[in-house]
Amino acid sequence: MRKLLLILLAIHSVVTMWSLREANFWAPFPPFGEDYVYQIFSDLVVALSVVTWICASRLKKKGRSFTGLYLMVIGTALLGSFSMLVYLLIERDLFED
Repeated sequence: MRKLLLILLAIHSVVTMWSLREANFWAPFPPFGEDYVYQIFSDLVVALSVVTWICASRLKKKGRSFTGLYLMVIGTALLGSFSMLVYLLIERDLFED
């Protein structure tokens, strides 16, 4: 799973950098002027909610601290899904039983 996450992070980084360069937009939040931006933002919120819920249940089951999870949520609000991918790379044993 670690290799898959690293590949996903690399591909996502390249696509994001290309998109930002093409749009000449380098801010943490997109301009909410078009309807599609609200859909993209709501999609990110749904994905973050699901990942947070799954990770929180795994952390609770293992009796571990939620500090990293809180940082991941804040990081995702600022940086998008990069924070989720990095969190899952750091907490790689979270899904091992």
